[in-house]
Amino acid sequence: MLLLSFALENRLRETNCVVYGDSTKTEIPHKYDCHYPDVVITCDDRENDEMSIKYPSVIFEVLSDATAGCDRGEKFKAYQKSEVLKHYVLVSQKLSLVEGFSKLDQGWLHDSYTQPS
Repeated sequence: MLLLSFALENRLRETNCVVYGDSTKTEIPHKYDCHYPDVVITCDDRENDEMSIKYPSVIFEVLSDATAGCDRGEKFKAYQKSEVLKHYVLVSQKLSLVEGFSKLDQGWLHDSYTQPS
């Protein structure tokens, strides 16, 4: 997660986006629910609390055996209710696999990325 955070911070350096790690609470306004994603990016100027993100743009979850079910199920269902979240990214620890979900007008588009053999 640390390498992912550093890479994202480096890439987003010249933008108004900020990268936060797994100790930052992310609130979902519709459900009045909160989670602690592995990495969250916010690009919203309304954000003013480093300990609690209300306007996430991108959320990353690193999948483990213990968290994969929740990350794909309960958390994703909650995150889908956010009006501001644009992307949800699942990173596998076991496989060379990254899954991305992008919010569109008609729902969420799923893409998979693997390392070529």
